[in-house]
Amino acid sequence: MKVVTNKVDFELSELRKDLPYLSTFYSDQGEFRDDVTELLAFPLANKENMPFYTVAQESCVGIAETCEGVYDAMVAAVGHAFKNRDLLLKFFDGEMLRSPAGKDFLDYAEFTFNQRSPISQALYGRFDLAFDPVEEKITGVYEFNGDTPVMLFESTALQNNLVEQVTGGSQQQFNEYYSMMKDSLKEQSLRGKTFGVVFDGNYVEDSATCEILTQVLGEHTTCIMGDIKALDFDHLHLDKPFVLYDYVLDGVFVLTPWEEMVESFPAAFTHWRSWCNNVVVMEPAWRWFMSNKGIFAYITYLMDTDAIYREKFGHLPLLRTYVDNVFTDSWVAKPKIGRLSSNITVNNNGVHAASSGNYGDTEMVYQEYVAPGSVEPGKNFIIGVWMAPNNSSRSLSASAATLCIREFESDVLEISNERFIPHIML
Repeated sequence: MKVVTNKVDFELSELRKDLPYLSTFYSDQGEFRDDVTELLAFPLANKENMPFYTVAQESCVGIAETCEGVYDAMVAAVGHAFKNRDLLLKFFDGEMLRSPAGKDFLDYAEFTFNQRSPISQALYGRFDLAFDPVEEKITGVYEFNGDTPVMLFESTALQNNLVEQVTGGSQQQFNEYYSMMKDSLKEQSLRGKTFGVVFDGNYVEDSATCEILTQVLGEHTTCIMGDIKALDFDHLHLDKPFVLYDYVLDGVFVLTPWEEMVESFPAAFTHWRSWCNNVVVMEPAWRWFMSNKGIFAYITYLMDTDAIYREKFGHLPLLRTYVDNVFTDSWVAKPKIGRLSSNITVNNNGVHAASSGNYGDTEMVYQEYVAPGSVEPGKNFIIGVWMAPNNSSRSLSASAATLCIREFESDVLEISNERFIPHIML
């Protein structure tokens, strides 16, 4: 792996064809320009000398196989956890799950896991990996971001735009999210359905991510984008209670953490049995346990106590993780339900670094420390891999679809210091 630089032609005006809704949504030209300029500050500032990470094709194959294996290991762990509620409450966020609405949510989540139907299917999700640029192999799986990950636009549309300029479209890319999702949705019998894609319009990154998801869903459904403030729960029609701009929804994707959904719509989970077979909610509730950082502590527990599980998944580069800090030298502390790289503390042999955020009071997990990759001095990177569901709605497995490289110049990644870097597959 190395970094090569190329001149690219990139202007904000091009976003109007890739993100037409976002362009219209920010109807005030100044507001649109300011927000998007901040989002895309790095590619706009580096058009004359855009860096591209090069990754060998065989390395991409190995990355894909590893991520698919880890995803299966996580699904198996979730299924195991649902069978032992006491252990589930220990390893995952107990406070939310012990609340009255949380208990209803847990029952609903288990239902979505067991259905093996469109109700169970996910739209996307992203692994974050440590990667050795010399050996070109994964050195550890940091986490899985399953319900609110962003940077999907950069990883798909922007990645394709920049690479095609350099290669003339002749270069194969590790960027198949669009095609994989289209194939998957074809199998889910969504024709004639009305879907809502809901987000907080105050955040341009959320808007861009949801527009990509809307473009994919819109080929198979009537798809409506809307601000989360416009989403209602109709208590008088509990068979299909989710309403967006007077549209009764057959399906809804909400770019907000599940724990906030439980807090905002407790009645929805009190009455989930009335609507659960009529409304598809994405990301499915069972995937909350995949996003919860406690999943890796639970996997460590299974590796130590379940010989069958260890024999099946023990070869994967899963980082040992615990709900209590058992490490003496190097470790990473992160909130179980943390978002946006918030409140992460890194202890590298006594040298501490930490990110800020609003999750400092939540339960933590402690993970063995593995350094991020670095190709150039002072610049660290993390490999991200977007996952797409397999074609069969009877399976909860997923396929590695698109690579995403985030670079940062600090000891710990924060949303404020990360930047998307395109890749070229060799």
